[in-house]
Amino acid sequence: MQLKEKEAVYSTEIAELKAEIAILLEEKDTGIRSEIKKWRSKEHIAFSASIPAASNNLSDHQTVVYSRIIPNQLQEITDTSSSYNPSDGIFTAPVSGVYVFTWSASCGEGRWQDTELVVDSAPYRFLSVDSNENKYFGSAAQTVVLEVCKVTFI
Repeated sequence: MQLKEKEAVYSTEIAELKAEIAILLEEKDTGIRSEIKKWRSKEHIAFSASIPAASNNLSDHQTVVYSRIIPNQLQEITDTSSSYNPSDGIFTAPVSGVYVFTWSASCGEGRWQDTELVVDSAPYRFLSVDSNENKYFGSAAQTVVLEVCKVTFI
């Protein structure tokens, strides 16, 4: 095979490979766009809540009611209208999926505080803060990732 013939064959192969790569990239782009569209069509829930003042007199197994609800800055993925009930402190997952719960607690000098995340009326995770033995404030935080379509509260 002459050099010019080889060059023509290689040029044809390169053109075919470029066309194949372009098709694969287009398919990948279409797949990514499809995944983004699916994700955007799902309901996403996000919010923060806090208690603006100290809660010193919580009784055993009392639900913590967060009186200050802070909507997520990404309004398009926020739905606090039916997920968290600020009158009773209960979060009801509106759709099955993965949820992340983070809560923290603190207590003053010589005190202690225990909290737990309750999922469908059963204790799921426990958080304890204890400064009984020292002269300092104590604090702790807990993060839980779980897949639920359930009722949850602290």
